[in-house]
Amino acid sequence: MILNQLVIIYKGFVFLTNMNKYEDLIIKETILPYNVKYWICENPFPSSNLNIIEEYVGKVPYKFEKNIYKNPTSVNMSNNELDNIPFINDISIFMLTFFKKTFESKYKPIIKEHKLKPNIIYWINKYSDKVQKTSNKNVFIPHIDGKLGIVANLWLSKDLSSSCTKLFKYDGKITVNEMEDNDGNVMRDKVNFSFSNHNDKMLKNRNEIISYTSWSNLDNEEFKNHGFEYLGGVPSIYSYMSIYEINTPHIPYIPPEVSERNAIAIVLCF
Repeated sequence: MILNQLVIIYKGFVFLTNMNKYEDLIIKETILPYNVKYWICENPFPSSNLNIIEEYVGKVPYKFEKNIYKNPTSVNMSNNELDNIPFINDISIFMLTFFKKTFESKYKPIIKEHKLKPNIIYWINKYSDKVQKTSNKNVFIPHIDGKLGIVANLWLSKDLSSSCTKLFKYDGKITVNEMEDNDGNVMRDKVNFSFSNHNDKMLKNRNEIISYTSWSNLDNEEFKNHGFEYLGGVPSIYSYMSIYEINTPHIPYIPPEVSERNAIAIVLCF
């Protein structure tokens, strides 16, 4: 969904009426090897508004697309349902503000040359170790969400323990084929990692369809043997927002003791 009305932020107008003031937010940057970065924004919402979002997401049923290639925690919702997520426009404006302040100088020449416009995509992730999921084994392999932009998660579950988003550097070739929705808007890029230079033991029968309830976490050494060098984990912290670039290979880490993991995910891409 392209929110052209939010481009007003690039003219210096910022309206964050339901979030804490941007200039008052604590946003901490962490630099990993290869200059890969992530950011943690502490408590972007007042507790009263966070409770409204948390209650809304908590009531959303576990209704997943019957698509074995999709993220098995991404809830299947119509555009109208997604647009009813409380304060989603505020989060979208936050993303544009953050991108402008953090990345504009880095990407402005590319954006200007190709006349790229910001595209905002959002969805709800709901994980429960009691809900049956069906997918292929590819969902446990790191992926990227696009070529240029940022992705954020607003964490809505308590007791997330050591849950995080693992970030990687991939030493092979990455091929990106853009997928579009019915309106011609770029949705989520389909990414193919070339594994030709690596032992295929971990990925053997990776298109096999499996059913499970608990998330399967592969060992970092297994990832490394197949081209994915683990760089660090972006912590999942209740009421906080985690942010990283969409072209960084990543995968959820959900420890066995975590029974529920809810979040709003939002992508700003060009």
